[in-house]
Amino acid sequence: MYDQEKLRQARQMIGDTPHKRLEWLIEFLSSEPWKLSDEAREELRYGLQALAEPTQFCAYPADAWPLPERELSGLWGELKEAVSLMSDVSHGETYWPLPATGTLTAVRAPDGTVTPLLVAGPKDAIRAGVILLLAQAGQHLRVCESCGTPFAGRPNREYCSERCSQRVRNRRRYHAESPELAPR
Repeated sequence: MYDQEKLRQARQMIGDTPHKRLEWLIEFLSSEPWKLSDEAREELRYGLQALAEPTQFCAYPADAWPLPERELSGLWGELKEAVSLMSDVSHGETYWPLPATGTLTAVRAPDGTVTPLLVAGPKDAIRAGVILLLAQAGQHLRVCESCGTPFAGRPNREYCSERCSQRVRNRRRYHAESPELAPR
């Protein structure tokens, strides 16, 4: 059952800026939803709905929300793969082949402007929300140079956490003290 109060709380939870929403998305993708409590999974489903809201080019039936429980794990895997793919810029341009099932429509307003509109279900709305989020905050999407985990950070930040940063410093110091053990 759709709950307006839970959606309001989800909007606060995911944040009000693209950077905060990107951080929330990455945190969601680092979780394992099937290991969470029913309440925590419901919170995630409302968070995904809140993430899909800013998609001005996507319309969906209100009674389709929140995302059905049975679809959460599949979408989680798809989004995790997409964010990982989009965060790796070492090979140049990357593409996310979007498996959209909605209907693409053109809407002409009385003032003459034409807007594309994807009429879709929750999964397509969430995919559209993630694409819009990556368009707004993609420059903050990084891959940790130590562990390979995607994270949201400044352009000059190389590691996802202090732990990874310290691991690299320790490795450098160890190899500096033992040159015969240094990788060749």
